[in-house]
Amino acid sequence: MEPKKRLPHPRKTEIYPAWGADSSKRQRVGKFSDLEDALFNWFTQKRANNIIITDDLLREKAKKLGEQLDVPENFAYSNAANIYNADETGLFFQLIPDRTLAHKDENYHGVKRMKQRITALLCCNSTGTDKRRLLIIGKSANLDASETLVHTLLHLHI
Repeated sequence: MEPKKRLPHPRKTEIYPAWGADSSKRQRVGKFSDLEDALFNWFTQKRANNIIITDDLLREKAKKLGEQLDVPENFAYSNAANIYNADETGLFFQLIPDRTLAHKDENYHGVKRMKQRITALLCCNSTGTDKRRLLIIGKSANLDASETLVHTLLHLHI
């Protein structure tokens, strides 16, 4: 028996205009999309001419364009210190190197690879002035070993 295919809502393209074959999510538009478009066009033109754009320069241009486009004075232009990025990475903390230097007459046989893994979450703001504490996620049958590792990693101040 073949499973039933779920039909899309008949008004999906009406509800989500950006819905298409290559887009499965609704695209959100900001309150001042005309400001975003103008700023993006300016940025693209300047970068095409190999001009370096800093955060401060971009913010100042946004303020000038905001005045021309009647953006309210209480509009908060983004501050790079308030933009954060987080990423997770895996760490095989007991894994030894799988290659070694050996003389051509030596017979080297591999050893069993330890695959104990933890996940670390790293987070900081875009200026690098605010680095959040390292978050560790992992499983271990030997809690003492993992607690020691976590304690060591947290005090590295990465």
